Amino acid sequence: MKKETIMLVQGSWKNVSAIAPQAAELFYQNLFAADPSLKPLFRGNMAEQGKKLMQMIGAAVGKLNDLETLVARVDERTKPPPPSAKSKKSQIQTVSF
Repeated sequence: MKKETIMLVQGSWKNVSAIAPQAAELFYQNLFAADPSLKPLFRGNMAEQGKKLMQMIGAAVGKLNDLETLVARVDERTKPPPPSAKSKKSQIQTVSF
């Protein structure tokens, strides 16, 4: 990514982060309008969810100068947790012959 592009994105993000609660609310309104089937996936306090979204985007935008670290952190957060003994047990199916 070019330094000029990074500067533009980071500058724009400062404007968005100044209205973070409204931006998050608008994001989710548009997301659910585009695909209403996603709404049940989001339970709980949407204001808190929006806050987390804005924090995550802010962290990513802040690391655009260090893409290697950014990609490593995203990979860390997107890997599923290792299966626990309980979840392994629930995956076992009984088969009758």
